[in-house]
Amino acid sequence: MSVRGFTNSVGVLLLGALIAFALLRSGELPTTTGSVSDLPVIATAPVERRSLSAKVVMRVQPVVEIREVTLPDGLGGVVTDLELRPGSEVGNGHHLFSLDGRPVFAVEARFPFYREIHYRDRGDDVTQLQQILVADGESLEVDGVFGPATQRALEGYYRRRGFEVPRGEGGGPEELRVLRSEIAAAEAALETSRSTLDALRAEQPADTASIARAEADLRGAEMAAAEARTRLAESLLKSGAILRPGEFWVRLGWNDRPAKVVVKVGDRVTPGTVLWETGNGVSRFKAMVDRGTFELLMTGDRATIEDLPGVGELEAIVEDPVRAVADGNGTDSDLVPVMLQARQTVDLELEAGRTYRAVVKAESTSGEVLVVPLAALTDGRESEVAVTVVGPDDRRGERSRLVDVTTGVSAGGFVEVAPLVDGDLIPGDLVVVGLFGGGPGEGG
Repeated sequence: MSVRGFTNSVGVLLLGALIAFALLRSGELPTTTGSVSDLPVIATAPVERRSLSAKVVMRVQPVVEIREVTLPDGLGGVVTDLELRPGSEVGNGHHLFSLDGRPVFAVEARFPFYREIHYRDRGDDVTQLQQILVADGESLEVDGVFGPATQRALEGYYRRRGFEVPRGEGGGPEELRVLRSEIAAAEAALETSRSTLDALRAEQPADTASIARAEADLRGAEMAAAEARTRLAESLLKSGAILRPGEFWVRLGWNDRPAKVVVKVGDRVTPGTVLWETGNGVSRFKAMVDRGTFELLMTGDRATIEDLPGVGELEAIVEDPVRAVADGNGTDSDLVPVMLQARQTVDLELEAGRTYRAVVKAESTSGEVLVVPLAALTDGRESEVAVTVVGPDDRRGERSRLVDVTTGVSAGGFVEVAPLVDGDLIPGDLVVVGLFGGGPGEGG
C-alpha cells in the first residue's frame, strides 16, 4: 500500500462496487418486472498502463529572514563617521563608516588581509590587492610585488573616495636630514672630481697617469652620489602608501541593503558588534493547506516557486512537514502549514500580503504502471484492497472476480495497482467503479 497520497483510501468500501460484485458473482444481472429504468447500472472503467505524477499547487508567502551583520575580527574602535543608511545599497568599494577617524571600505575578494603591506612586500595578499586596484580602474601589472606603481595605485583608490592613504613610518626627520646631507656631500665630491679631470685633460703635455686616477675618482664619486640618492628614495618609499588590513573589510560578495542601522556615531564597536540588519533575504516560503493536501507531501519533495519579482522561478524542497506543523502551531486548525526551503537565499522587493504560486512534485511512478480509478477500490480478501473485474473472462471462465491488489502512487483520481498474483490484472480489464439507478430506495 502507498505510504502517502492514499492514506484516506485504504479500507474504503465502495457500496456500489460491493453490490455489483455480489450480483455478478451470482452470474446473473438482477431481473425486474418493472420498467427498464428500474434496473441498476454498473459503471466500469478500463485498467490502463501509464505513468502517474502527483502535483500539488499552492500559494506561498515569503518568510523574511532578518540577518544581523556584525563587525569582523580585526576591526574595532569608535565610530567617527557613518555612511550606512536604511534602504541604501552596500556594494563593493563603498565607504561604510570610519573607526577612530580612519575609513572602512567594503571590498569583494577571496580572503581577508591579515597584515600591513609595505613597500617591497610580496605574496598572495599583494596579488589580491593589485587585482582589487585593477578592478577599480588602475593600470597596474599584477606581479605580487608591492612596489612604487602599486603604491601610486593605492593612493588613487583612497583619493577617489576622498581620503588620505595610510603611510609607513619610513625614515624619521633626522634620518631624512642625514640622507639629504649625504647626497649633498656626494654631489659636491662628484663636481670636484669632474673639475679635476677637466683640468688634467687641459694640461699639455697630458699626464696620462694623473688623468686615469682622476677618471677612477670620478666613477667612484658618481657611484657614491647614486647610492646616496637610492638610500633617500628607499627611505621615502618606506614612508609611502601602505595597506592597513583594518581599512579593507573583505567579503566574497557585497549586495546588502540595510533595513535597520544599529550603530551610530560615537559608539565603540568590537568584533561581533551588530552594525545593521538586512531584512529582504528570503529562503523559506510558507503555505497553509488542508489536511488532505498535507497528506500528499513528503520531506524532500521538489517544488518550483514561480513569478518571483527580479528572480523568476526558484527551486525549493518541502521541509519536514511534522516540523512545519510544530513551527506553525497549526494543529488545531483545518489548515496546516507547509514550509518550502529554497536552494538559495534571494533578496526580494516584497509587497505586503502578496503570495506566489508554487508547484510541488509530490510523487511519480518510475515509468508506466497499471492504474485504475480510485473509485474502483474495495475491500480485499488477501490484501487490504482489491478491484472487481467484470465481463467475459476466457482465462478463468468467470463472469466477475475479485482481484487483490497493492497500491502505489495516486494522482488525478487514479491510483497505481499491482495484483498479488501476476497476470490477474492486465490492461483492458474492466473494473467496477459504481452502481447507479434502480427503483425508489434502490441503487447506490
